[in-house]
Amino acid sequence: MSTSTKPETRMSGTGDSTPVPRLKSISEPAQQALMLKVITTEVDFDQLAADWANLLHRSSCDALFNSWPWQRAWWQVWSQKLDLQLHLVATYLDDDTERLVGLLPVCFSPRDKVYAFLGALPRATFRSELLDALIDPDYEATVVARLRTYLGGLMAGADFFAADVPRHASIGKILKGLPVSGGAMILGHLTMTEDTVYEVDCQGGFMAYVSGLGKNSRLKLFNRRSYLQQHYPGTSVHERELVGSEGDGAASSGFLAFQPEFDRFHQLRWNKPFLGQDGLSFQSRFIDLCQRWNGFCADIPAVAIKPVVSVMTHQERTISLLYDVVVGDTRYNMQMGFAEDFDKKLSLGTLHLGYAIEAACEAGLRQYSFLAGSGRLAEASYKAHLATHTHPISSSCTAAKHRFIRLAARDLARRIYQSIRR
Repeated sequence: MSTSTKPETRMSGTGDSTPVPRLKSISEPAQQALMLKVITTEVDFDQLAADWANLLHRSSCDALFNSWPWQRAWWQVWSQKLDLQLHLVATYLDDDTERLVGLLPVCFSPRDKVYAFLGALPRATFRSELLDALIDPDYEATVVARLRTYLGGLMAGADFFAADVPRHASIGKILKGLPVSGGAMILGHLTMTEDTVYEVDCQGGFMAYVSGLGKNSRLKLFNRRSYLQQHYPGTSVHERELVGSEGDGAASSGFLAFQPEFDRFHQLRWNKPFLGQDGLSFQSRFIDLCQRWNGFCADIPAVAIKPVVSVMTHQERTISLLYDVVVGDTRYNMQMGFAEDFDKKLSLGTLHLGYAIEAACEAGLRQYSFLAGSGRLAEASYKAHLATHTHPISSSCTAAKHRFIRLAARDLARRIYQSIRR
């Protein structure tokens, strides 16, 4: 994953946040001619994979959620269930190279009359974070202008929903001052939700990270290792890389092999099954498609994807599981589950995360990401205690003026209802 242009916020000892400025390209050609193509078929979606990989590598986008296998798998599982229409807006250089320099991977919901990124709709599916338009930084201004003009032509009869996008997302530049055909004006963006992505800086080494934790967090994540080995000798942690089946859409048997244990842990903690049938199908397809994707990434390892499961066992009994995905220099924690009744003195989930963070540090990765959201108790989020820096993300809707007032009133009613319930 490219790191030089990613905006981030680092937390100081007082909890304050200081933004790190985003680097900008200084080599953009003036008035570069572009061609625009709208991709609406799954055949063309598949054929876009190689160009998608190269563009993602050049862009500043998150390399997991904006990757072709993630969004292709999401489309395979939910497009028909949600009655969606594919609408990938690709921009190419209008020259002999026909190089892909911009991609707005969206779909259209006729029922809701809304365009949205693949993986992010008002109706919940499997959460995708840090979504954005993919843009080659050497042609950013030209691509943004071209996509803004095109999107403006669509917005007279539909809204645009941007879910879980980073603060400095390219889609914000595209939507800003958006012209709309038919004379309707965009009033602006209505922010629906705000959240935080939590990450650990691995570059200083694992022990330096541990020493910077608070006393209680350090105890749970690292110091309890000695208690674990003393009272449960032979406890071990090992990882298994999940390999797909050539991206043919079949379920990944490697991933599904861990479903029963994940289910058991999730029923105990959340009183619901692990992921659900659609979520399992999505992750299995994603793992399968990664094998094809990685074939395009031999020369660009920064966007190659490696799904892994970390297993903690005691006397051949699985007591904790982590499902992580490694992309370039970042390791993402996607799902976790553990035996809550194993030992009340141990926080198995936090302890297991410590081993995963240590593995990320030893592998020379830049960061370990907990992603957004909180644990079972939002007011005591383990992520906030373990993270070294954060990224703000938000979800917003952009609408033309004849729909914006209705949208704002509906959102106000929702916020009032939520405040009353508190």
